[in-house]
Amino acid sequence: MDSAPSYRLYKWVPNWGLPSISAACIQVEAYLRLGRIPVSADECTNSSTSPSGQLPALEHGLDMIEGVGDEFASARAIISYLQSHGSDLDAHLTTAQKAELLAFTALVEAKLEPATQYTTWCEAESYNRHTRVAYAAGLPLPLNYWIPWNQRRAIMRKFVGTSQAQVYEDAGRAYVALEEHLRSNSGKGSYFFGSRPSSLDAATFAHLAFHHGAPVSAPELRQKLAGHPTLVAYVDRISREVFSAQLPTAPPITSTAWAQRAEESSTYPQADREKKELSAKDKEWRRGNQIWLAGAGLAIAGYFLLSGQYIQFSTDFGYDEDDEDE
Repeated sequence: MDSAPSYRLYKWVPNWGLPSISAACIQVEAYLRLGRIPVSADECTNSSTSPSGQLPALEHGLDMIEGVGDEFASARAIISYLQSHGSDLDAHLTTAQKAELLAFTALVEAKLEPATQYTTWCEAESYNRHTRVAYAAGLPLPLNYWIPWNQRRAIMRKFVGTSQAQVYEDAGRAYVALEEHLRSNSGKGSYFFGSRPSSLDAATFAHLAFHHGAPVSAPELRQKLAGHPTLVAYVDRISREVFSAQLPTAPPITSTAWAQRAEESSTYPQADREKKELSAKDKEWRRGNQIWLAGAGLAIAGYFLLSGQYIQFSTDFGYDEDDEDE
């Protein structure tokens, strides 16, 4: 009798002491590990090495599961598929607990997910120092500049009209609610709903581990999360028990710009901080980036014309806000 087809997960490569450079990939892998679901993993240096062209992606027999949209849409699609195929971490919950699960899952998706995307892609400091480097590692010139840049623009469009301060304040409020719920169940087990994990544990772990340990994490997020030791201990325990790894701590802030922000976030009101102007050095750095991007665009156009290769990109360049960050 033939055995059931096994699962194969395609995910972004590990880095920064984390299971992946993508919190969405960490969420899927955490779900699989918490559920003790047998799976093999392919660590991909770029999305084109996935059969679907997207990461994360899950292969199960003839099925290739992916989402429509960003990485987190794919993570949700994969988890939904697993739940409908006999691997539902939430099956043991009571009706009341399932109602709580829906509410807290919505909180994580509405508050922590935007914070993860913002700090990874929209912060110029983290993008230039860490995000672009990590996501471009498996790409040749000039694609190692173009593809991350194009991805950054797409994500920045989501935050038009939303301030950095609001994104991180919302994440801080989510920390408070999650810690309170975790404490209320501390005598009943190790997870949000007692002694057995749920999909909420997988999602929360992914974001909190990222906010705590990824070097892309903004000073504001690190400071806010550090104020919730119950959450930090919870994530550290899951990291040890499920991934057999100590929860990483983001490296010290060495950049002058980020160090100044870290100091200001605890000494100045947000309104005062937002009024501060860029230094002459920062303005010069941004102008240099704009000139570089113009040259890179010409190089990319020449590359495609001469090689005859074609890769599909988003070409909606209607978004102009914060272009100076490039």
